[in-house]
Amino acid sequence: RRPVLYHLHEVSITPAPLRWFLVAIARLTAKQLIYVSDFHRKCLPIKQIPSCILYNTLDSEFAQQALNALPYQPRRAGSFRILMLASLRDYKGVPELLALAQQLLPYPDVTLHLVANDDALAIERYFADKTLPTNLTVYPRTNNPAQHYAQASLVLNLSRPDQWQETFGLTLLEAMAYGIPVVAPPIGGPVELISDGCQGFLVDCRDHQLLLQRVKQLIEDHALCMRMSAAARAQAAQFSAAAYATTLHAILTTVRSTGSTH
Repeated sequence: RRPVLYHLHEVSITPAPLRWFLVAIARLTAKQLIYVSDFHRKCLPIKQIPSCILYNTLDSEFAQQALNALPYQPRRAGSFRILMLASLRDYKGVPELLALAQQLLPYPDVTLHLVANDDALAIERYFADKTLPTNLTVYPRTNNPAQHYAQASLVLNLSRPDQWQETFGLTLLEAMAYGIPVVAPPIGGPVELISDGCQGFLVDCRDHQLLLQRVKQLIEDHALCMRMSAAARAQAAQFSAAAYATTLHAILTTVRSTGSTH
């Protein structure tokens, strides 16, 4: 007779019968549903069950690394470094990153860096029929993304809104903890982390001209980068492990005392 809570993270559950089964079990047994964003709650509604939002948090060790890192600078050693961390899937915006790199070739001090969530063999296969612009470097999967954030000037998330919608956007939050401006999709969980023009820009990657325009703004405007950096770091501080624990404790306390919460 103990209350059951579901902490939900996924939206794209396949095959469909599995999704139906899991949702049905949650509907029958859950006293409380916890979602990672309001967007996530709208994507996977389970009717008649009380629900709330508990945003993801930064790992405490990672957050401390970010605090101890050198202060953000748009250019380190004279280079503006654009970073993206993503799986090698077209819907993650890798073709858009290649196109952007090609457009930025006239900027000799701009480099692009893709940290793939794949091994070296998968990288070789994915790019076998593609031409890598000379200003783009691809790295295999890493357990230490902090080394890349510490050198980045700008972090991109170029997921295609019509094919993939982020329920939260943890890599964006990690970048913001380092005070790095971000460019993110104008839909899904990222819009709950980022205000357009404040911590970065919200851009549909399919709008190639707007994407290029926003990136060039940051490349060319040191003061804008610094303003966004300060806003990004302040926003990331709201997602600390302590804040997460406080919110979770409040949820559990309410459930134990009343059996439900809204």
